[in-house]
Amino acid sequence: MPGEHNSAVQLVPQMLAHIDSVAILPEHALTPYIVFAQLRTALTSRVVVEQAKGFLRKQLERSVEDAFVLLRRHVRTRNDHLTEVSRRLISEPETRQVMLAAMRRAARD
Repeated sequence: MPGEHNSAVQLVPQMLAHIDSVAILPEHALTPYIVFAQLRTALTSRVVVEQAKGFLRKQLERSVEDAFVLLRRHVRTRNDHLTEVSRRLISEPETRQVMLAAMRRAARD
């Protein structure tokens, strides 16, 4: 989809800006290894969230944007972490059905 490519293109500068902001007040001197580890973690987290958005788009028959809104709402109402909920949605079939049911209810409200 056209919007998805634009989001991906914007992702790298956003991640670099995030790493820069984290690096402003480091407790320890940042090394290339630490920076690359942080970037790898950020990218891995982003990939998991994107997979969850795509899964929800298909399962709930919503746009990617609507799927993300529902995912964020689900995370916030449970005071959970976006990456962790996304990971469970993708990798835990027993949990997936409960989350999908909750998101379907939220979509109707």
